[in-house]
Amino acid sequence: MKVAGGKQPYHIGMIGGEPFAFAGLWSSWKDHEGEWINMSAIVTTKPNELTVKVHDRMPVISAAED
Repeated sequence: MKVAGGKQPYHIGMIGGEPFAFAGLWSSWKDHEGEWINMSAIVTTKPNELTVKVHDRMPVISAAED
């Protein structure tokens, strides 16, 4: 959410305060000079009813058993 002078930071977490994990992708390869290149990305989705007021997407939260 943009506010005068920049963006408004938010702290978003689970209701009970327990840790959680985001779904993501990881890739690693060697370039033409033999150097390792590591890249990662967080998978996003439509926001839920709690975060829709803050942003138009949110990270996919992995289930605890996953």
